[in-house]
Amino acid sequence: MNISRAVPLTALLLGGSLAATLEQRHTHVTQVMRAMKMTPVTCPVSTLKNLNFDILCSKSDLSPQEFQQAWMGAVSSSKAVSLPARTRSPWDHSSGLTSATLELSDGDFYLISYFASTGEVTVSWMKKTNGSRKLDPNRTLASAPAGKPAATFNASTLMKIPGATLASLLNAKAPRTRTGPLTAQFVTVTSRGLKGPVQVQKTRMMDVTEAGGKRIETLSGSAVTTFDREGRAVAYVRSDEAGKPISETRYRFQDGRLVERTDKFGGKTTKISFAYVNGVLTAGTTTNSQNQLVEATRYEAFPNGFAATTTTGGAVVKKEYFLQDSEGRMIRSEQTTPKEWSIKTWTYAGAVLRGRTTADPVYVTKTTITPTEERYESTFLSDTSVYVTKKEQPDRYGNPTVLRMFQEARGALKSNLKEVSVAYETLEYFN
Repeated sequence: MNISRAVPLTALLLGGSLAATLEQRHTHVTQVMRAMKMTPVTCPVSTLKNLNFDILCSKSDLSPQEFQQAWMGAVSSSKAVSLPARTRSPWDHSSGLTSATLELSDGDFYLISYFASTGEVTVSWMKKTNGSRKLDPNRTLASAPAGKPAATFNASTLMKIPGATLASLLNAKAPRTRTGPLTAQFVTVTSRGLKGPVQVQKTRMMDVTEAGGKRIETLSGSAVTTFDREGRAVAYVRSDEAGKPISETRYRFQDGRLVERTDKFGGKTTKISFAYVNGVLTAGTTTNSQNQLVEATRYEAFPNGFAATTTTGGAVVKKEYFLQDSEGRMIRSEQTTPKEWSIKTWTYAGAVLRGRTTADPVYVTKTTITPTEERYESTFLSDTSVYVTKKEQPDRYGNPTVLRMFQEARGALKSNLKEVSVAYETLEYFN
């Protein structure tokens, strides 16, 4: 396990009341990590300069969905942990970051985040925070100033007060932007940034380390995505380094619309079913392996976007608002829960995604995508880190077959890139 480098995005931030001692908090996370077959170790204090107590690091090779399910399975098991926890704000999977806020039974809470592309996780204790973070109804996300170096990229450069939230912009009389009815979103060849009639995308993921001056690649896992002739993903299988499948996701379409998504992991199956009325998406229900209802989402379509309200046991746990463009793609979203908020934006060049930004009370991220490179900047509190993925060796359709990820270390005069992983892509095409 290589945990010597800084891990800015994958942090576990603990705050709230002081009902649990630091030792109990430390024990809780250590027990969860060990239940997930992770080994917690102490990280350099310099990893996150603003934190007040010890930092723990670990590493996982799970997919974002697997990580979520495994963590929740551990915290809900009295055999695995001495202090149980429950979800305080929903899990979110965006811009390469998996995160959620969990609450201990005594009222303490923590934010867990996981950066699946590097597999790294860190755990950081913080001072008590007073009160919950609620959405400022006038606060939204703006683009980061062009040309700003990573060292000055922080939340304040992305947040401003334009005077209106998406909740007020979405209404039946709003100018129409989306053409066609509202439908459930799904993965496509284009959304993956690929070109041509792709049928199968095979990925081998390798960790990159150095020993004795030599570069060493170690297989960390693999994935296979299958597309239909319409360019829609119909299956995704993730395997460990030995080639054993550890998760599977399948999509079912009817009349051109996504009607069902099925996830299998750890012997359990989760199914999301989408309902339509006159071709318009109205509801989504999530059930578990026993066909029991886990959560329900109600969708409300508007000419320029849609709203989604998710309930569990009849209680509202999340509200989301989305603006869409003429292609039905999201260009902006705002999410609120009883205690948290987050904002996201997307930008496109023609049919291709060229940028993403996200902001919540702890993280601000910015992703810039070009045909040859993807740059990911993240700010955790005031600590900023940068990862650069270089796309190499394009095939006959221009799709890269080698993706090298580097972590950028900024010095006084220049930036240095350290390679941390590489992915090898094999693409098969329809005739």
